Amino acid sequence: MRRMMKLVISTLILALSLSLIIWWFFTPTMLGWTIETLVTQKLGDMVGVYMLYTCPILILALLGTLHLHLTKKSPPPLIKPKKKSSSDYFYARASRMWRMLWTRPVFINRLFGVMAAVDLVAIISTLVLVFWLFYAWYVPQAKLIDAVSNTTPGAVDKVVAKTAQAGTMLGRVSVVLMPM
Repeated sequence: MRRMMKLVISTLILALSLSLIIWWFFTPTMLGWTIETLVTQKLGDMVGVYMLYTCPILILALLGTLHLHLTKKSPPPLIKPKKKSSSDYFYARASRMWRMLWTRPVFINRLFGVMAAVDLVAIISTLVLVFWLFYAWYVPQAKLIDAVSNTTPGAVDKVVAKTAQAGTMLGRVSVVLMPM
């Protein structure tokens, strides 16, 4: 029974994680904007954004806690020891090296403290996500402003409109960072 519950929870965690990653990639597209607009129209602006970006992370944390609770109380499986071969030795050594890469400090700095490789990967991937989302949202709007302003004179209005649009897009990107 406990194994079945762990399997169901693990499957839910995997499905929710994959759907959240897919949603983050679809967010700057027209499909993502359409879905976000529909949700915010039905639930309101703040509730819709909260439901789309923050609730999945909270559900993942809850499911992860439940999974850890079930794992902690389950008895260890009874496995007969087998003879160690050279491939087992290689696998154990590679596993140990991989673990060391993610847990040992890469650099120690007074400003950042102790940084492991997993911390660096998380920071770099978050920055890439932020820059990509800003670019994907801002460039079509800037082209639209250019197309509209070419028909009407006034370069100052064009700069002001692009700056205002950049501020709006930075606000949208900051909402994506809420669950992180």
